[in-house]
Amino acid sequence: MRLDVFFAYRYLFSKKSKGIIRLISSISMIVVAFVAAAMIIVMSAFQGIESLVDDLFSHFDPPIVIQSTSGKFFDNHRIPTALLEDSRVLSHEQVLESDVWIHYQDADAVIQLKGVSSTYGRNSGMDQLMKAGTFDLSDTMHCAAIPGLGVCGELKMPVAEHLGQTFQLRAPIPGKKLSRYRENAFSEMEGYTMGVFSANAELDVKYVFVPLNKAERLLNRTGSVSSCEVYLKSDADPEEFQSDWKEALQGDSLSITTRNERNALIYKTTQSEKWATFAILMFILLIATFNIVAALSMMMIEKKKDIYVLQSMGASVEFIRNVFTLEGVLVNLLGTLVGLGLGVLICWVQQTFGIITMQGAVVESYPVELTAGIIVGIGLTVITTGSLFCFIMVRVLWKNMRLNLLEN
Repeated sequence: MRLDVFFAYRYLFSKKSKGIIRLISSISMIVVAFVAAAMIIVMSAFQGIESLVDDLFSHFDPPIVIQSTSGKFFDNHRIPTALLEDSRVLSHEQVLESDVWIHYQDADAVIQLKGVSSTYGRNSGMDQLMKAGTFDLSDTMHCAAIPGLGVCGELKMPVAEHLGQTFQLRAPIPGKKLSRYRENAFSEMEGYTMGVFSANAELDVKYVFVPLNKAERLLNRTGSVSSCEVYLKSDADPEEFQSDWKEALQGDSLSITTRNERNALIYKTTQSEKWATFAILMFILLIATFNIVAALSMMMIEKKKDIYVLQSMGASVEFIRNVFTLEGVLVNLLGTLVGLGLGVLICWVQQTFGIITMQGAVVESYPVELTAGIIVGIGLTVITTGSLFCFIMVRVLWKNMRLNLLEN
């Protein structure tokens, strides 16, 4: 063991140190521990929320969406075949989407009709969100439908008895004005419920899925789509894929967007909240570091005689400063290790047992996702910040101490 490290260790744990110094050191260590634990918990909680949001929206919001820049609908043949056959593409789905009117018994609502193929449930992962029935739209002879749980509630459709319930869909016919054609300005279609999905409150009350050919007939948009959803392989980068095809699609008046772009506000808000909270915790950490400096200042005053003895034995100024710097680093390091262990333990308990519950939410307990990157990153941040602060302040304290000695 290095001699300066040995001295720092002895001074820190010496029983001869005054009680107030040991008390301040212990308090500093505890504060650092709690700040480190809070950072672990907060960052893991925000990571869990981000993953939950990403998972909830991924079924409705694919990695890549291609749309027209010159109108709501476009010919599905405008999408380059080479793009759909790109080696990074796992699957793709043509989607026809529009607002329509839905009627069930005495209830009415305006919903977002989404016409998709029979493979959509498997490719998008929607089949994992089914609360009843199956995401099966293979019946192209009749208008099988998958409404959201909120739509069923708004129409007062009994959830326990929803399968097979029939309802009416109506959509305005392009080019026919309501003031002139009245009832003939709408196309009508009867549908029946094949199942019910539930993702979140906002989407559940908005969407109804039907076969693509039935949506084309109801909306009078045969051969047209409102978007093409592209699903990429797990190792493919959506931003890179977008960059490779963006210029080619612009020539056909088509846009290509990623999930992050379409949900920029959500992701930016979450990131802003996360880093704002992290900044507040860093400020608290600096206050804890000031406590360490206070303890070091008192320790330097207490150990004046030891400093004189060490200097008379040939110890350099750098050696003596290193002793007190390392003492502060040890306090900070021990507090960090205790805090990391405490934070990891709390996150593990929440992940395993779900102590903090969320009633009425899409998940039973508060989401927490702890990663090695969070642990290492926060550990290095706390240790580096505390050590650097101790290094600077010990030199300032030593300079002031030497000036006082010269004056006396």
